[in-house]
Amino acid sequence: MQLMLAALLGALIGIAIYSNFIAKPQQVVVKESAQPSINQVGINDLLFSGAVQRNFRASTPNDFTAAANYSLPAVVSIKAIQQTNDRWGSLSRSSGSGVIVSADGYIVTNNHVIENAKEITITLNDNRQYDANVIGVDPTTDLALVKVMENDLPFLTFGNSDSLQIGEWVMAVGNPLGLQSTVTAGIVSAKGRDLNLISDQYRIEAFIQTDAAVNPGNSGGALINTNGELIGINTAIVTLSGKYEGYSFAIPGILAQKVISDLREYGVVQRGLLGVQIRNVDMGLAQDLNFRRVTDLAENLGLENAEGVFIYGVNPKSGAEEAGLVSGDVIIAVNGVHTPTISVLQDQIGRMRPGDVVEVEYMHDRKKVTGNILLKNMNARVVNNTLVENSILDDMGIEVKNLSDSEMRRLGKEGVRVTDIKEGSPIDRANMQKEYVITHVNKAKVASVDDLKMALQNADGLITIDGFYEYAKGDYAYEIWKK
Repeated sequence: MQLMLAALLGALIGIAIYSNFIAKPQQVVVKESAQPSINQVGINDLLFSGAVQRNFRASTPNDFTAAANYSLPAVVSIKAIQQTNDRWGSLSRSSGSGVIVSADGYIVTNNHVIENAKEITITLNDNRQYDANVIGVDPTTDLALVKVMENDLPFLTFGNSDSLQIGEWVMAVGNPLGLQSTVTAGIVSAKGRDLNLISDQYRIEAFIQTDAAVNPGNSGGALINTNGELIGINTAIVTLSGKYEGYSFAIPGILAQKVISDLREYGVVQRGLLGVQIRNVDMGLAQDLNFRRVTDLAENLGLENAEGVFIYGVNPKSGAEEAGLVSGDVIIAVNGVHTPTISVLQDQIGRMRPGDVVEVEYMHDRKKVTGNILLKNMNARVVNNTLVENSILDDMGIEVKNLSDSEMRRLGKEGVRVTDIKEGSPIDRANMQKEYVITHVNKAKVASVDDLKMALQNADGLITIDGFYEYAKGDYAYEIWKK
């Protein structure tokens, strides 16, 4: 009996020693590089600079309460009233979500939530309401920046969306189906998704795919990691029913941060372009180039895998042309980031501005080549950290291209072809359609894009544009008022 008591006492003493001196709870400290405090620099300069981004992956949480409680006050409900284009001038309404990204009232949302809005009302998590003004929109990424006149608002800071890993926990915060301040959780299902949702020819789609529940009303809301950092703007779902079916998509935070920084500073997005026409290296390209399998195409191009971005055209005076890229080259990396698809390439280039230089790795005649490309704007002009000056074509809301020699031979006429029309622009209001071929402006012959620019620049008041549609009989004329 004494022996058993002695053994029990010894065991208790051993446990006490281990608990107090050996098995102290492990404390994990994640060290970050020194960041300037908000008191050291202007709050907006810090928030829009990217300096507060973390470069590590969020850890798996025990629960989501801390991140949810932190993010909810910074996610708002948005109601917009739009003027329709019907003959009665009736009104339509849309709703969605937004994220406060600075204490003085800047809010990021989707362009489709506030597009053509006459009135925008913001409702905070605590039910305070404000009227908002549009700072700028970017249809190419479906992003918009609005502002309310208030200070000391709760806000979210951007995390590093590049560090997200497949399978990592994330949360969607927004106002789905009229339910204010809703949080759902899921994992990152994929990255760099191109859904072909945005119609603009300069669109950038490299969505983060998650299985966090997102429904109508979530658009423009926050995708956050378990640290409570903003790593995406919820934008779309893929569904047959119109409701959530397991697939939701968000614009990456780093791309969103660049876009809203441009909108805040310039009112427009500074788009740097390589100046190339591109296609994915996939089965469709293989068939068009008369290969039976995409692996045969990849082997012919000298690629290790059937991945990359195939160049089928290079714009004159572009940075790509000046760097020596030609049709048939395949871009495989930009600034050291592998580019297996167009969406990844566009995401990387979309973060840059005109005047930036990017390092491009590409295959040329089955050999790997590295070169530097100077990014230019849509008019092949270099603009480095200054406001892009709109051309007369921008003011009119039209994008055009010269007819090729083969097109002129087929049509038997000279002119320029309309490739895109900005919604709500003077050209759009005149009901001109894409693929229209412009031949004259105020009776002056138009044989090139430069001719069109000069004719429009020299015209005032009512402008008459003459031309035709390739597959329609007769000529068509449009009248546009230039202020």
